[in-house]
Amino acid sequence: VQTCALPISGDQVRLLKDLAGVHYNCGILHRELGELDRAEAEYRKALALRQRLAQKHPDDPSIVETIAVTLANIGVCQEDRDHLIDARASYEKATELLQELSAARPDDAEALNHFARGRQNLGKMLTKMGKPREALVPLRAAQEDSERLARKHPGVVEYEDDVARGWQYLAAALAKLRQLPEATKAYDQAIAVRESTLKAHPQESHNFDKLFSLFDERGDFQRANHQAQAAVASYRNAIKLIDEHAPHPNADQLYNVAALHAKLSTLASQTDSGMKSDDSRAEADKAVASLTRAVTAGYHAAEKLRDDAAFESLRNREDFKKLLAELQQAKESKHSP
Repeated sequence: VQTCALPISGDQVRLLKDLAGVHYNCGILHRELGELDRAEAEYRKALALRQRLAQKHPDDPSIVETIAVTLANIGVCQEDRDHLIDARASYEKATELLQELSAARPDDAEALNHFARGRQNLGKMLTKMGKPREALVPLRAAQEDSERLARKHPGVVEYEDDVARGWQYLAAALAKLRQLPEATKAYDQAIAVRESTLKAHPQESHNFDKLFSLFDERGDFQRANHQAQAAVASYRNAIKLIDEHAPHPNADQLYNVAALHAKLSTLASQTDSGMKSDDSRAEADKAVASLTRAVTAGYHAAEKLRDDAAFESLRNREDFKKLLAELQQAKESKHSP
């Protein structure tokens, strides 16, 4: 404690910044590995160091910005572990800091961009917490700023990405409020932006991954609201994306494709889906085949497969039961002494 109270020299400032960066990068690595507790612990070490620097240099906006970004990443870890109240608090603290930075630098596009993202995170969290009406306030404000940035800086993928994400989060909130035409329009807007970005940058795989997830989410929305034929089209568009842009799909992509085929198998039994009755078996077969390829490619999350509602129509199939049993056995063998 006494050491913290001493003046910090220039060399110590650089050392603290570097050390904070190391902890922050370790947090990113642990998060990518799914080790969320360890990720949050590393982010908190980075946060403590950056807050110490801010106490000694309160007028340095770069330090305040790193604190806000670190808080946002802590929020992501909390959100992914369903610690929603804690995540909301982290996002709110980050957004407050980003708002102060943006107000102090009104002509700084990056500051406004970060402030918009902070409000997107907060709005998404409020929707998850069952507060969609409250979520619309930060989401709509963020969307205005994101669209203004995208218009002012055309072709900047980062800003286009924020616009698409904002429409997607707005769609989810509007769907919770049962404002279905508005939600449909928001999903369509998000998809239009994602398609434009993918067309301009087809070589960047994350662009089609995001569009794939968006088609899947819109399909779920349509299915939940008795729009079976529209849901079929959304799911098929997602599968088509993988066929066109991922000639050698990875394990996660194969798993996600399997989930879509399983959903289509269920929809085929509905008379308003536009599918034939025998399509149900064909789609189920495709789902199991894609799952088998996923496991061969390295997929190993037995618990996720066991609990994933998308595969409900496959539960009684012997080949599905066998595949799940093999995954569970592989996991047990891996953890046995």
